[in-house]
Amino acid sequence: LLGGHVVQVVMWAALYFYDWNAFASFGTAIYFSLASFTTLGASELSLPSQHRMIGAFESGRWQFWQER
Repeated sequence: LLGGHVVQVVMWAALYFYDWNAFASFGTAIYFSLASFTTLGASELSLPSQHRMIGAFESGRWQFWQER
């Protein structure tokens, strides 16, 4: 279970860093992704405006899974 969560965090971070170039380092992308994944949030970091809804989906995705 933990391994699956780690893979998801890394996949989101890879999207933020490599595809969207949203952060200066991969470590920052991991931090943002982990903070969003746990719904804690990283108040000092934000995605570019065109990707903010997708970033919100990362933290809100559990609402969809818990309903099933």
